[in-house]
Amino acid sequence: VIEDAIGGVDASPGDSERAVEEMKDAGAAFAAADEVAEAKAQRR
Repeated sequence: VIEDAIGGVDASPGDSERAVEEMKDAGAAFAAADEVAEAKAQRR
């Protein structure tokens, strides 16, 4: 998940934060966009 490229919709207060925690608990990997771009550039 590119964390600085997502935004949640809080239908109820705290929904976005809970969704992120659920993704982390399920094993999702999180990174910032610049980290992803740098890693891709290093592979070239």
